[in-house]
Formats: sequence, structure tokens, C-alpha cells
Amino acid sequence: MSDPVRIFIGSSANGEDAKIEIAYEHSLRKNVSRDIEITWMRQTNDQDSFWYTKATQRWSTPFSGYRWYIPEACEFKGRAIYTDCDMINYRDIAELFDCDMEDKPIAARKGIRFGGHEFCVMLFDCEKMEDYTVPVARQRNLEAYHHRMISNFSGNDKLVKELDPRWNCLDGENYPLDEIYQLHFTKMN
Repeated sequence: MSDPVRIFIGSSANGEDAKIEIAYEHSLRKNVSRDIEITWMRQTNDQDSFWYTKATQRWSTPFSGYRWYIPEACEFKGRAIYTDCDMINYRDIAELFDCDMEDKPIAARKGIRFGGHEFCVMLFDCEKMEDYTVPVARQRNLEAYHHRMISNFSGNDKLVKELDPRWNCLDGENYPLDEIYQLHFTKMN
């Protein structure tokens, strides 16, 4: 594949994550082998923004539910990666973007925090996701939607292709640095 790597990154709305955003974006651009398109997803009060929503009360972070907006943001075409912002990349993210998804709508690593899969790094087949999402205009008003999607997908090996855990390496997990693809800081304030 040679399409640009589309990556959507969830982050805080008011600049609280500015330093890690700079470091993460630099690490992505430094290691990627082709064009990359980065979209920062932040809460906004601008009702005309695609990222505007009212239903954030049950989200764990200010951006948790935005991951489910991504397929529609891509007009249900091609692929897109979602990640949290508290990461550092050490490997060509195009390798993740191009991985064999085995005809499944999502790829994510196995884990226990969300009942079977860790959705802090996800690869979407946006076209396939159209069958599993409701329009963003509806999602914006559904407080339980994010958790419903986690329940629908987590642990569902028929719908989720297992990613190498090094793409979402939680706090190092005792890997040597040269074997970590994407370091995720989960235990930092």
C-alpha cells in the first residue's frame, strides 16, 4: 500500500498535553516511511466542528468516544489509525497501517483492561466499520455509546484482528527498548 498513513490522536482540549503531543508527533514523523496525515481530536464548544459532542460524561478521557467517529471522518473509505496522545513511536507506523487485518473491521492488541482488547491503539477498516456504527450526529447524544462499542468489540475475535502488543506497549512491559514499536505511558499522572 502507498496511501498516506491517516492517524487520529485523542488529546486534551486546553493544551494540557502539549508537551507529549510535540514529542509524539515528532517521533511519528521521524520514523514514518511515507506521507502521514495527523488529526488531533479535541473537545470543542464549536457546534459546527465535526468533533463537537455533548455525550462525554461517561468517557474516561476527554476524547475516549471520538475513536468511533473516525470511520465517518474518513467517509467510510480506506484505513485509519487511532491512538491516545501519551505515546512515543519507535517504528514505522506505516507497518501498522498496512498490516493484514484478515478482513476484520478493527485491529487492536489483546489485553484485560477493557474486557479482551486494548483500544488505545486501533486500526480501522473504515468501510467495514460502517456496518457497526451509527452516524456521528447520533453518537453525539448517546452517553453510553462509547462503552457499548467497547462491549461489542472487546474480546470479539471475529471482529478484532489481534495486533502485536508492541504497537501498544503499556509502560514498556519489560521489552528491551529496541523491541518496542509504540510506547504507551499508562501509569503517569
